[in-house]
Amino acid sequence: MKYDRADELLTAAVQTLAGGSGSVQERLRDAMARHLIHLEADELPPALRADFRRLYSATTSVRPNANEGSLEASTRKMSDGEVGDWIDLILRLHNRVYAHTLD
Repeated sequence: MKYDRADELLTAAVQTLAGGSGSVQERLRDAMARHLIHLEADELPPALRADFRRLYSATTSVRPNANEGSLEASTRKMSDGEVGDWIDLILRLHNRVYAHTLD
């Protein structure tokens, strides 16, 4: 199906968020690094692409340094509330993509 790959990656990300260990910042970093970094916005339904691009931008916005990449630096600097907002977005993206796979 058209969105099966996006559904698989989002499902794996949700599982990492729910079942992972560590802080919410670490779980968001892991979900992005292990799964969502491999997803292209064009693999999502058009109505979801802008939200995914915002997520990607927010989780890679801090300049990397010698000890960590931009993904780790960006998520480490987020508050629990910010991380919660991005996790909510990932859950919404997952639910909407999953609904498209049922069509």
